Amino acid sequence: MNRVCFLMAGMLICGPLALSQEELPEAKAATAFTKFGRGVGNVIKAPFEIPMSMTYIAKNTDAFVGVVTGLFAGVVAGFERGFVGAFEVVTFPFPPYDQPLLEHKLGESALSESVIGTFPPNWQ
Repeated sequence: MNRVCFLMAGMLICGPLALSQEELPEAKAATAFTKFGRGVGNVIKAPFEIPMSMTYIAKNTDAFVGVVTGLFAGVVAGFERGFVGAFEVVTFPFPPYDQPLLEHKLGESALSESVIGTFPPNWQ
């Protein structure tokens, strides 16, 4: 029980910090610490893929479709974001530093887009 409370407190503290990360301006050169920070941010953001995918799909199709398929799409995108983040944390000393491995925003993965493409808007 204490571990769950500690994990939830950590997510409540670190989650908004990771979600508020901004993209670097083009004038700043990317360094190894840029890659490290991007990796840590992706690891922290990984669990938030589930509710964000559900919300994104529900907004573009229907609430039921968003809950059912958004759960699956969010789990897949969360694992992807978590593994990519862990990979960037491990390989941060090695270049390239300015090429993120994930191009999609939180909740807007390719799987979410394919689900939305399957259902026309206001399909009920």
